[in-house]
Amino acid sequence: MLVINATSMVAAAAYMCFEKFWQLQVDSLTGDSISKTVFYYFFCGGLVVSIFGQRFSIKLCEIFNQNLIYPLVVTRLVLIAAFILLAYSSSMAVFIVCFVLIYLASSSSASPVIALFHRYASDDLRSSMLSIRSVSVQVGATLGVLQAGYVSHYYSINLAFLSSAVLYVASTAIILFSAHLFQPGYKEEHQDA
Repeated sequence: MLVINATSMVAAAAYMCFEKFWQLQVDSLTGDSISKTVFYYFFCGGLVVSIFGQRFSIKLCEIFNQNLIYPLVVTRLVLIAAFILLAYSSSMAVFIVCFVLIYLASSSSASPVIALFHRYASDDLRSSMLSIRSVSVQVGATLGVLQAGYVSHYYSINLAFLSSAVLYVASTAIILFSAHLFQPGYKEEHQDA
């Protein structure tokens, strides 16, 4: 459970940079050249892409035969690539591609994380563990906003996006270094010991 909470906390920190600061990037890319109603389209588009991401997560888990570590790693790799691309781009077209990839990969990773959580949370502690997980994600999100705000204020928004890529690398490393804990049968073998 510690691994799931840790990777979720780091991922929340990484994601919040985009969630809270993408509007600034759109504004800097477009200036006064387009109507501010473009934000409406981005907000609606993000919701639609998230719906597709949730649906895609089912297929992604099927592709990996319900070994939930692999969909998490794949979605995190997509997020890393999207944030790196976003950090080095000054094109609206590239921003749109990154926007779609970030919303798609983030929403695609939600179901595998929750499924792993419920697989390993014992029934008698489930509500307490859900509360701890919620606090972990909120702490990560808060730290992520503070970190992204600091980096974007004193350096640049692009460097803040790059720092999110680094945080996703850390989140992925936590998953990879702990992958053996999530292999089928591991929980049962170690409960009996």
